[in-house]
Amino acid sequence: MTILTWSILLAIAVLDARENKIPNRWVGYLLLAFLLEGNMQHLTADQWWQHAQAGLTMFVVCLGLYLCGAMAAGDVKLLGVVGLLIGWAGLWPFTQALLGFGSVFSVFYWLSNFASKTQPTGSLRLLAQQTYMRITYGQKMQAGAITKTYVPFAPAIVCALAWYYYSL
Repeated sequence: MTILTWSILLAIAVLDARENKIPNRWVGYLLLAFLLEGNMQHLTADQWWQHAQAGLTMFVVCLGLYLCGAMAAGDVKLLGVVGLLIGWAGLWPFTQALLGFGSVFSVFYWLSNFASKTQPTGSLRLLAQQTYMRITYGQKMQAGAITKTYVPFAPAIVCALAWYYYSL
């Protein structure tokens, strides 16, 4: 992968971490970077097909997760393009790394969010209720209303991709 691809991935990760949003424009830039890189590497038709299969597979699996409410739409599109980048042979090792990094990032983000939002003056009962709701449903209670806790996934995707490329 080129420095252009890594730069785009880093920008996407920062945007997702700051704003919980992955703009379509940046996913398009990443797709263009892949097409340029593949063109420079003179990929054969069979290699293009394997990359396309991996991208489509990753997109369809993530679309299913999106429909279940487990993933945001920007993450689905990003992972579809990442599937194109890594190709069919790298799909399983990348997925394993992604599950590991995603789990670690989620736990630390949840703990950080929990620590910063918990009110120290609240009663012990309210704290126990909030903890139960967050652990059970990944949600928090505020004045009787339930709001979801969002975890940016792009930083975990970029870390898993870096692990995949530089550890194998």
